[in-house]
Amino acid sequence: MPTITVASDTSPINLGETIVLTIKISNTNGPVAGFYVQSNGPGTFSIVDSPGTQLLGMGVAHTAPRAGVDGFTTFQVGWTAPAHEGGVDFNVWGLSANNDGTPQGDGAGSAFLSVAYGCGVGTTYYTDDDQDGYASPIGYTVACSQPMFFTTVMGDCNDSDATIHPAAVEVCNGVDDNCNGLIDEGLAYLTRIARTTTATATAASPVRSRRISGSAGELQRARRQLQHLGGRGSHRYVRPRLVLPLRVGVHPRSVRARAPATRAM
Repeated sequence: MPTITVASDTSPINLGETIVLTIKISNTNGPVAGFYVQSNGPGTFSIVDSPGTQLLGMGVAHTAPRAGVDGFTTFQVGWTAPAHEGGVDFNVWGLSANNDGTPQGDGAGSAFLSVAYGCGVGTTYYTDDDQDGYASPIGYTVACSQPMFFTTVMGDCNDSDATIHPAAVEVCNGVDDNCNGLIDEGLAYLTRIARTTTATATAASPVRSRRISGSAGELQRARRQLQHLGGRGSHRYVRPRLVLPLRVGVHPRSVRARAPATRAM
């Protein structure tokens, strides 16, 4: 994969000023290279590197593969800032090629540049897709004022869920809600063992236990439920039942528990 860079010859950029973008593509896959550059809308592209480049669609591209010098192929593109302040993003796609007329062995890459104009160097804002006020380090833009879906505050560990961010309250849900690398930390736990004793012809049923966790309010509700079942610290007993031996071939549900018949002696 080739190394691709894009840089402006001017900083900061004034309103209405024309700058030159220099695009360099390493000759990693062969002696020639080509490119295409496009912006997210503001400003106007112009041709400053001719012959060899052309306006194409919303951007600028090469007219033919260009040979490299000292391991890099270089292109230049003109861009003029609008008359009102803001920011612009440039996306560059490049191809390093072996010039054999086929795509075999060629390599592609990309580069990104964001700059402000009319307000000095501007401010860097990071992507906040879920708009919870916290960003993840997956993308950025430079602008004069904060655009929608961007913020200056970093630290979001899940930028697709607005309930998860560094200022969130940790709840008992098996998720790192506050992005500190821990799960359900600092929460109180309530453990309750409920014993059920059943008199049968063989043995008592096993002890059953349940672990309850949650917030203070959730734990209080759980305590009231447990007290209703049998009182704090007490056991709940089930009325004994009689278990009769079954005859071979008779389904258990068809047998009724009744006292054995008696005969006169």
